[in-house]
Amino acid sequence: DGIEAGDAPAAMEALRQHLQRTVDRMTEKRAAFPEYFTPEKP
Repeated sequence: DGIEAGDAPAAMEALRQHLQRTVDRMTEKRAAFPEYFTPEKP
């Protein structure tokens, strides 16, 4: 909606929320299926 409206701050916030959900899901998936992921580097 923010992109369509030309509202840069709203678009940035929507993108930030979307990316955070993606990171959260990856954290959950890494915990549930560690064999699918390479070890994190320190």
